[in-house]
Amino acid sequence: MGGMTAAIENGWAIDEVNKAKVARDMEVEEKKRLLVGVNELELPEEEWVPVDIDRDAWIDDVSGEEYLDSLKEFKQTRDLSLVRESLKALHQVAVKGDNLMTATIETVKAGATLAEVLGTIRQANDLPYDPFDMVDNPFGEGA
Repeated sequence: MGGMTAAIENGWAIDEVNKAKVARDMEVEEKKRLLVGVNELELPEEEWVPVDIDRDAWIDDVSGEEYLDSLKEFKQTRDLSLVRESLKALHQVAVKGDNLMTATIETVKAGATLAEVLGTIRQANDLPYDPFDMVDNPFGEGA
């Protein structure tokens, strides 16, 4: 035939590649060749679920000072013992390396802030409570 150069020039190489591709596609389609996610163990089509978000419209209309006042009021009116206990439970779950979802939800329901939740998880992973070392854990180590 004259080597690879001649095979490419006369089209034989391209024909062989195309034949191999058709044969492979047939094997995949007939499930003689399994490809995860293509013809085996495929993920079902996800269904769109509309979610109504109750966004606090007041947040757009308040000044920074008003927002801080509302945050201070929130922190003063929450049950600190409940927050402390839920943060301790979250810390223990994070130290074990277990799934954090349930403990995180319970901690937020108890009135912990996002910063308190994240700081507790960071401490459980031997990181500082605050990544910028500007804030100490108000509930103490492991709380």
